[in-house]
Amino acid sequence: MTISILRNRLEGSSLATPTTAYLDWCRERLLNYQVPGALIGIVAEQGLEVLASFGVACIDTKTPISPEHRFRIASISKLFTSIAIMQLHEQGKLNIREPLERFLPWFRSSSSNLDPITPWHLLTHSSGLTRESGMQYWNDQKFPSVEELQQYVSGLQAVYAPEFLWKYSNLGMALLGHTVSAVSGIPYEEYIHRYILSPLYMSDTVVNDLGASHPLLATGYSRFLSPNSTREIAPYSDVKALAPAAGMTSTVEDLAKFTCFNFAPEKHDIIRDETLREMHRVHWLDSSWEFGIGLGFLSGRVDGHTIIGHNGWIRGYRTSIKFCREKKLGVIILLNCDLLTVEEFTNKCFELLLPCIVSNRTDTYPHQLSPLELSKAVGVYANHFGACRLLEHEGALVILDPTNSNPVRALENLEYISKDRYRLHSLQGGGSRGEMVEFVKDDSGVVVRLKIGTLFFDRMP
Repeated sequence: MTISILRNRLEGSSLATPTTAYLDWCRERLLNYQVPGALIGIVAEQGLEVLASFGVACIDTKTPISPEHRFRIASISKLFTSIAIMQLHEQGKLNIREPLERFLPWFRSSSSNLDPITPWHLLTHSSGLTRESGMQYWNDQKFPSVEELQQYVSGLQAVYAPEFLWKYSNLGMALLGHTVSAVSGIPYEEYIHRYILSPLYMSDTVVNDLGASHPLLATGYSRFLSPNSTREIAPYSDVKALAPAAGMTSTVEDLAKFTCFNFAPEKHDIIRDETLREMHRVHWLDSSWEFGIGLGFLSGRVDGHTIIGHNGWIRGYRTSIKFCREKKLGVIILLNCDLLTVEEFTNKCFELLLPCIVSNRTDTYPHQLSPLELSKAVGVYANHFGACRLLEHEGALVILDPTNSNPVRALENLEYISKDRYRLHSLQGGGSRGEMVEFVKDDSGVVVRLKIGTLFFDRMP
């Protein structure tokens, strides 16, 4: 069985070889794990650049997996619920730092230790609430109705005090979904479709139960129960009141649209860029320092790069959507079987591809100097702190810092603002990133001094 390359827009680029290596690596793992079917998507700023399929959507019918097939994305649903909460926060309809009971009146119990819990605690999984809502639904597939969830909450006692420990909670995210309904005045499913899915043209994504008989739903299969067993069809269930935590079904194409939205939210009238960045930012760092939690988004590190997103796991499906916002690279993994982890598939993509992406692009900031003007500007400049070189690189003006351990990778780009004035774009947060660079010239037009932020660098002979 091979991987079918359905789309590859990276051919001829610096990512061509690592992409081939990655897909070959995936094929070997998928074969070894005997995964029935898989879809793999690599996303860049422009969209879904690479799309590959493996295996079948149904073992019995041998139907090949295709991009049209739907997968249950389980906990990836939490990202959409989190965005909905932050939309309402932006609009002033709720405050994520105020008690949840203020927005969800039935969030009350005989235990007083629920009183301090806020939406922020639920978004960061630091509320101390139980993971589930007290029922055995992961065993018997009988998920609670909203009324049953309310009944459970009436006698609920948190396991820990808020902010004592990180403690993942499906219950907490479900409560946020019902908060969206209570505050907005419309059903959760309708809200998500109207304010997130429709603006992103995610027309193949369903918020609540799609139904096991849907012709485009990839059949989900169980894990191996013994060394010589086969994969059985996994039980299907409607998660009901847990939908905001685990109910959505989607496609690789739709999830690629969602990934691109996270790269450039300003292109969509959904949520402000600063709000989404706040959601991506780590709000709770695990004591191991191996991962962090934003507002709904989970965060980790791969070879020094911050990777954001979420995994999904429900009986018969393992899914993942991860991205590096800095490098505008994302990966989507959709598997129609239970598997121990999908992390190795996403991490390997970033391990192989991220080093091949140019760190500091210059094509965004072309210089506007004539050859004569350029010759009067380039050179070495210094002050009592150190030296730097102004030079042309790939059609842009850049500043090279010789004290940096990798000065080529850390080139600082100059964006033209007006005559002799530029804005500094740097990877180094400790410098004058985002500030003005000004050229000071003599009577003949030769640049004799650079003013970088508030520091002066004089031309060296």
